[in-house]
Amino acid sequence: MEIKSQIDLDKLQQRYNEEREEIFKIASQILAELEVKLLDFANMAAEQVFKSNKDVSKKFDQTIMFNFKKDIRRVAQDKIDSIIKELGDENIWLAVTYNHSDRDSLTHNTKVWTIIKNFGESLWDVFKKYGYAPMPPNPTQPDMPPYKETVLEDITKFNKPDQLRLLCIKYWFHVSEYCKFGNMIKKYIKKEEDQSLEEIWKSIE
Repeated sequence: MEIKSQIDLDKLQQRYNEEREEIFKIASQILAELEVKLLDFANMAAEQVFKSNKDVSKKFDQTIMFNFKKDIRRVAQDKIDSIIKELGDENIWLAVTYNHSDRDSLTHNTKVWTIIKNFGESLWDVFKKYGYAPMPPNPTQPDMPPYKETVLEDITKFNKPDQLRLLCIKYWFHVSEYCKFGNMIKKYIKKEEDQSLEEIWKSIE
C-alpha cells in the first residue's frame, strides 16, 4: 500500500491501531491458557521428582504426601499470579521484532519468555524442604538447574500445548501486520518531513 494522502495515512493508522488491539486480545487468551499450563507443569515436575527419587519418596506417609502436593500447588499458584501480573504490561507484547521462524512459540519475544521460563525455580525450595537433594553442579552443563525437571525451554514442555501454539501463531501474525503498518507510517512521516525541510530550504534563495 502506497500512502499518497492524509486519507491514506488515516486509514493506515486505523489498521495499525486495530492490529494493536488484536495483539492485546490474543495476549489475554495466552495468559488464560498459561495460567492453567503452568500449574499443570508444576504438578508434572513434582511427580517426576517424586518418582525419580525413590529413597526419599518411599518414606512419605499420607500426611506428608498431602502436604507436599499442597505446598507445590500453593507456591506454584503464587508464582503464577506474579507472572500473570508482569505479563499484564501491554508494552512487552508490542516491543518485539517479527521473526519468521518458530511462530508457534513465545521464545522470540524475549521480554515475555524471560518472565515465564524461570517459573520452575519457584519449586526448588519445596523440593529441598521435603528432602530432595539438588543435583551437584556439572562443569559440562553449567546452566543446568539443580532440578532438571523444572527446566522450561519452550511451550512444548507443557502438557497438550496445541491450543497455546495456535494462539502463538495468531499472535505472531498480528505482530507482523502491526510492524508492517508501523514501518509504513514511519516511512511516510519521514518522507513528509524531508519534503517540508526541502521546501523551507528552497524558499529562500
